[in-house]
Amino acid sequence: MNLSPRPKYTPALRGRRVLITGAARGIGAGLADLLTAHGARVALMGLEPDLLAEVAARNDAPWRECDVADPEAVDRAVDELVTELGGLDIVIANAGIAKQLPIIGGQPDVMEAHLRVNTLGVFYTLRAAGPHISHPSGYALATASLAAAVHLPLLSAYSASKAAVEAIGNTFRQEVKPAGAKVGVAYYAELQTDMTTRGFDTAAADELGGTVSGVAPLETGLR
Repeated sequence: MNLSPRPKYTPALRGRRVLITGAARGIGAGLADLLTAHGARVALMGLEPDLLAEVAARNDAPWRECDVADPEAVDRAVDELVTELGGLDIVIANAGIAKQLPIIGGQPDVMEAHLRVNTLGVFYTLRAAGPHISHPSGYALATASLAAAVHLPLLSAYSASKAAVEAIGNTFRQEVKPAGAKVGVAYYAELQTDMTTRGFDTAAADELGGTVSGVAPLETGLR
């Protein structure tokens, strides 16, 4: 989704060098479009190379296909993209997956996949990008979710992984504070993305309670 720019630029973002994971679609792609519209220079990581290339093309951005669950691949992609940007000011650890999982009868591989991608993927991303944003204007954003605090039926894997992201982000904030860098944790509610539709929109979820606040347009959540 290509988000139209706001009426006015945010001057503080002009020229800032930003690395975004999970940038092929959804929140990651939307942030790439929005930050570029405000004058930032973005670099992108993700799977789905065809979609990622489209997002990169419209934002004039370098990109790498990368599985954030692979620490060596993350280290390599981050180093290469930071070199292409000429440094790094902001990292957005956004890549994630979502699938419903009942606790009784739930498949262990679903839980394990969420922890690999959503939790370890954030850790690997911050671990690799941390040295580059450890300066007074550096900033890291870990994408958690409202699910980190509000735990709905069938979302045990997603909620657990995002609660862990919250803990990682809060810990990282203290660790980079001496360098002058800042860290945020994003608590998105239900936004209209492919992940939301594929992962959560089922009759079983509706029967057990549905959403917390209703699904909102992606543009609303990012602005």
